Amino acid sequence: MEFALEIAPSVGLRNLIVHKYGNVDMKRMTYVYYRCTKKSKVMKCKEMSLRSEKLDEQLSSLIQKVSLPKDWAEELNRLALQDYKNSAPSLTACVEEKKVEIFSLSEKLERLLNGYLDQVIDEQDYRTEKSKLLLSKKSLEEEMTALSHTQNDWLAPFQ
Repeated sequence: MEFALEIAPSVGLRNLIVHKYGNVDMKRMTYVYYRCTKKSKVMKCKEMSLRSEKLDEQLSSLIQKVSLPKDWAEELNRLALQDYKNSAPSLTACVEEKKVEIFSLSEKLERLLNGYLDQVIDEQDYRTEKSKLLLSKKSLEEEMTALSHTQNDWLAPFQ
């Protein structure tokens, strides 16, 4: 794990590269710490290792600088929920359309089987047409499940 971050001004280093150095297990307590791995033959890094809690604080403060204001986030959540409510009927209509197409393909497969059993269609034609219809049916089923699964996926980052 590697981080490039700005350490506290008292340290005096900028863009220090730190790696997870190890876990120290003392009487069932685990301490995770990081150390500088910036390699230079001219200058040795004299910085102490950094505890994970301190690193978490520094990363949180950096993230806070670029985070959205709370009122913006609330407005974006409201707009996302509104878009979700508006898109749900159209997605439901698409899923229903796919179901109708799948039902139609199932009927075609049944008619094809009846034609083969009545010896109207030879075996070679039956197999090729059956494979085409099954392939179409399978792709429609996959599209239908993808539509129903992705209906809510885009909303996940807002929650």
